[in-house]
Amino acid sequence: MSSPEPLERPKEKRRPLRVAMVVLVLCVVATELIARWGLGPILAPGLGEDAHRLEAFREFVRNEGHAWFAPRPYIGYAGHPSTPGDGTGRKVNSRGFRGPEWEVARAPGVLRIACLGGSTTGGSDQKEGYARLYPSLLEKLLAAQLGRPVEVMNFGMPGWTSAETAVNYFLNVVDFDPDVVVVHHAVNDVMPRLWPGFESDYSHFRRPWKEPSYGTLGRFLIGTSALCGAIGLKQNEDFTLNWLVGVPLDPTDMETELAPETALAFRRNVRSVCDAVRARGGVPVIATMPFSKNPDFFRPPRGPLIRIGISEHNELLRDLAREERFLLVDLARAFDRRAPELGPTFVDYVHVKLAGNQAKAELIADALIRGGHLPAD
Repeated sequence: MSSPEPLERPKEKRRPLRVAMVVLVLCVVATELIARWGLGPILAPGLGEDAHRLEAFREFVRNEGHAWFAPRPYIGYAGHPSTPGDGTGRKVNSRGFRGPEWEVARAPGVLRIACLGGSTTGGSDQKEGYARLYPSLLEKLLAAQLGRPVEVMNFGMPGWTSAETAVNYFLNVVDFDPDVVVVHHAVNDVMPRLWPGFESDYSHFRRPWKEPSYGTLGRFLIGTSALCGAIGLKQNEDFTLNWLVGVPLDPTDMETELAPETALAFRRNVRSVCDAVRARGGVPVIATMPFSKNPDFFRPPRGPLIRIGISEHNELLRDLAREERFLLVDLARAFDRRAPELGPTFVDYVHVKLAGNQAKAELIADALIRGGHLPAD
């Protein structure tokens, strides 16, 4: 006995299913385009993200962590040696800093200067042109004005506080025995003061590098789809270095004022470095931190506190330099005096364009030469 022929689905019943599938595909494609073009805030609130931030997150996931940094013992992290060059041939060296490989031994007659700090020294990210940073500009200025070989080593690292810089000085910088050490810190040390449960070693703020893992499927979906990236970003809004090395914090738990005693650790760290430089026969230089007066860069809730904290740290650095007779280059006051000229160079509250970095280099070079702080050939 033969089986009955399968009943054919009436065309009128199949049509709604096809229409629904086409609509679903079009919705997915449209949402993907919205996420990819960064139009979410207009067309799909809650799904869309800023295009630059979204791409940064997707790159973060593709690299199983931050594309430009890698964990380092004792100092938390440093630049990743595989970071692509910036067009000037200056990649990240084996020690994790911007610039060529550094030889511990130097040729006779070379003036060696080490610049210590955060992103205002080392660049806000590793794609920023090395030649546009103030240490590189300082090297060119001094070499031209002194008529002798000058080596300025950039030990700046985005996100570092004075704590990482102090440890790095004793573990790395001292090996090169610099003649001059410039310490340019103020802003990054504000954040530990805003975290609850303050500890002077910043252990309430920092933690060991947290290696993220999204799995093969997660990396593929986020790497190929801006829509998946936007959804993932909503679940991991703070994917920056703070997410990798910072103690998690609900923004509502952040301190609402800066306790004066929490600034003492910053002062101690800077003084420890400067004292050690002087003890080794070098010249310690303290450079204050210029910051923008544009209120748009210091929006609530934490923006006003960051501005207050930078001002407090600058004043603390002035007092420290005066009390211990360290060379002070008051960049902050110099920028304030030249506000019409240098104010427009700020791209955010502390980072500046080429003209701002050029001004920093000129002010530091002038203070070193005019004050007679440089050793003879």
